[in-house]
Amino acid sequence: MPVWVQFTSAFVAMITAGIFGKAWIPFLQKFRFYDDNKSNLSSQNQTVSNEKQNDDIQEHVRPTMCGVLLLVGCTASMVVTFNLCDGRHVFDRTSKILSEQRTLTEIVYFYALALGIWGIITDITAIKRNGVRIPFGQLFGSVIATSFVVCRYLVNAPVLYVLLTAVAMAVGWAFMQNLDRETDGITITVGSVQLLALTVLFLKQNQYYFAILSLCGAGANMGCMIWNVHPAKCRLGNVGSGWTAGIVTGLCAVYGDWKTGLLLMAVYLVNVLPALNPKLKQTLLSMMEQGNMKPWQRIALFSGFTAFCGVMCAL
Repeated sequence: MPVWVQFTSAFVAMITAGIFGKAWIPFLQKFRFYDDNKSNLSSQNQTVSNEKQNDDIQEHVRPTMCGVLLLVGCTASMVVTFNLCDGRHVFDRTSKILSEQRTLTEIVYFYALALGIWGIITDITAIKRNGVRIPFGQLFGSVIATSFVVCRYLVNAPVLYVLLTAVAMAVGWAFMQNLDRETDGITITVGSVQLLALTVLFLKQNQYYFAILSLCGAGANMGCMIWNVHPAKCRLGNVGSGWTAGIVTGLCAVYGDWKTGLLLMAVYLVNVLPALNPKLKQTLLSMMEQGNMKPWQRIALFSGFTAFCGVMCAL
């Protein structure tokens, strides 16, 4: 695959997501789509330091649904890159193998988009002024249903295998949901590393359309970093974690190697393992926060571990 195609895929997504944030975040602030809209800040303890009070105020007025930038960036890049490739005849459209790759790539993209749109709906209903919250069990079930429908197209296998794949994709979504709420910017950074690792794997196997999609996703994540890395100006919300889960787990599904998927998801498993201990009842990130580990250190540690797993997949 030409270098200019790889560059265009990532660059257009990154620039689009970054620039769109300048309009999107003020819009969310104007209409009060806050992540935690607690109205009674004045009743806090007056002995708390000014710095702590400022942090609390920032937390209460920080909007959610920053993940929309990922959808916009990836979509714009997919449209531009695919049209350029078609116009310049980069790939042989008469090739059956490439035609199937493109179809599966579009299915994975729409799967991630579906989870992202569902995330928008749940983010809106979760705003406290609406007084509506969808139980996690219902969200999890809806992700399984969506994943099952998509996997029927992604995986040519018995129904039981497809169902297990759908459950695995939903579990990946649940892990990402948990990770995003604990440290600003960690989901988007880890997601970038995962997608770049998948890009390398797809390029090694000459699966160019899948590589384009993973590069579009990685570029969108990078463009969103300026708005989401600690201290975040806007939270990803369910739309961001849902979209990331959709594109990562979807690409792992089409790659077809369960060991690769497990390695790339290892960072989420490591995070939740301590919470399985009845005595601890907290995740690894929570333990790091209690140990006064700085946010950038947590992000670097988790991203480094993800990069190590990506290297292991490529070997």
